[in-house]
Amino acid sequence: MADNRQRVDKATFKQIFRDHWETFQQRYPRYQQAEVCDVVAKMRGCGDPASGYITYLCEHCLEEKRIAFSCKCCFCLSCCKVYIDQWVAHISQALYEGVAYRHVVLTVPEALRLYFYRDRPLLADLMQCGVALLRDALAWVQKQRLEAGAVVVLETAGRSSRWNPHLHILLTSGGVTPQQRWVDIHYFPFEVLQKTWQYYLFRMLKERVRSTEMRQLLDVCGGSTPTAWSPIGIKGRCQREEQGSPST
Repeated sequence: MADNRQRVDKATFKQIFRDHWETFQQRYPRYQQAEVCDVVAKMRGCGDPASGYITYLCEHCLEEKRIAFSCKCCFCLSCCKVYIDQWVAHISQALYEGVAYRHVVLTVPEALRLYFYRDRPLLADLMQCGVALLRDALAWVQKQRLEAGAVVVLETAGRSSRWNPHLHILLTSGGVTPQQRWVDIHYFPFEVLQKTWQYYLFRMLKERVRSTEMRQLLDVCGGSTPTAWSPIGIKGRCQREEQGSPST
């Protein structure tokens, strides 16, 4: 389901924390951890001269110009763009030249997302489900086991900045057989991926969250139409030398 909620701009985002952060921490004590407080403090002070600045002096007119330091924090809506660009550059160097990749997005039904918020270790299990899905789906397509390359990235928020755990996976468009032979995969069956993802996700939640409420929710989500929660997204092939442009 498309998320049509309005995005939060930087100024509004910071103001929310100025107005409500301390109250929020009192209500939810687990966010009083030092590492959390440090990240939020950096974000709130980003671009504020009180948090540090550099002064430039014109040698001709002696006019001064002060530039406030940025926080360089991945939680900041401004600095996270730099953080992401650096990460993308790092990953791009790890890709194999001449090998095509596909971008796979795996989502979680909205009714189940709160469980991942309450029990954060479930996020690690979510990533393992994504890896298992791709391994089995590739084996089903080729009728044999394949070892493919994958970069799995967990995101816990959507475009509206609301809690929305999902996976982004950069997957090689092929893999190596037990005989050490490379096999290209030109077709990914959407329905097979969808059903396999639902199977692994629901099985993991049944095992990890043993409650009647969870079983009832899974029955409801399992009976939903494929478009009710858009569990799978697959984008086209790309290659390193093409710098991410769609292959022809």
